[in-house]
Amino acid sequence: MATKLQKRKGRVRQFGLEFQEKKERIKQLATQLREKDWEISFLEDRLRDSKEREG
Repeated sequence: MATKLQKRKGRVRQFGLEFQEKKERIKQLATQLREKDWEISFLEDRLRDSKEREG
């Protein structure tokens, strides 16, 4: 039978693993967000350039 300390260690370890997974997911989402931001800036520049050419 597990002692209270062993149970607590298990919960802390589980929390640590979940925390690492969430941290990695946040990094992935941040990267995707930067890529989309770059794409939006690029498209805004193209739109501005085409409007300037039109008149």
